[in-house]
Amino acid sequence: MNISLLISTYNWPQALELVLLSVSEQVRPPHEVIIADDGSGTETKSLIESMSHESKVPIIHLWHEDDGFRKSMITNKAIVQASGDYCVQSDGDVILNRHFVADHQIFAKDGTYCPGSRTLLSESLSKRAFAEKRITFGTFEPGIKRPLNSLRLPWLTPWLYPDALRYDNIRGSNIGYWRKHAIAANGYNEDIVGWGREDTEFVARLT
Repeated sequence: MNISLLISTYNWPQALELVLLSVSEQVRPPHEVIIADDGSGTETKSLIESMSHESKVPIIHLWHEDDGFRKSMITNKAIVQASGDYCVQSDGDVILNRHFVADHQIFAKDGTYCPGSRTLLSESLSKRAFAEKRITFGTFEPGIKRPLNSLRLPWLTPWLYPDALRYDNIRGSNIGYWRKHAIAANGYNEDIVGWGREDTEFVARLT
C-alpha cells in the first residue's frame, strides 16, 4: 500500500518547517508528500524548495492564487495529484508523531476511513518549539493541552472509539482515506469557502 501524505498550508512557513522535519523522522515514510498550498507567499515556496532537496521522499508543492480560504479546492487538487492508493491528511501546523504514517497504515481497511485527533501546544511552548526547531514533546510537560490525545496506545483504540461511523468530530488535520473513495465521493465540496467544517461534510459523504 502506497500512502500519499497531504499537508495543507497557508503562510506559516515557520510551522511548516517543523511539520516537514517530523515527516523526515517517520518510522514508515510516506510514498510522497503533497503540500496543498492555499496561496502562500514566496517564503513558503523557498522553504519547500530547500527542504525538498534534503528529503528522502518526493515533496510536491501544489499552489494556487490567494483568493480567500479555499482549502477545499486545493485539497481536491492534491487528491487528484496523489499517486498513492491511500491518502493521509494533515495540516501545516501539526507536528507528526514518528509513528503517524505507520499507524495509519495499520488501521487502513478497505471500505473505511480512519479519523484521528491532535494535541495542542500553548503559545509559550510553541515559541520554544520554533526557537529550538523541536518536534518531540512529553505527554504531561507544561504547555501540552489535551495531553491524553498524545498518548500512543494503538491496542486501546478499538475500545476508546468503537463507533467507526461517527463523523461529527472529524478533523482534516488527522484523517486517512482511500483515494478511490474520495474520488467516488467527488472530493471536498468547493462551494464551501471560508473557514468551517468542510472536512465534516466531506466525511459525511464518504460515510
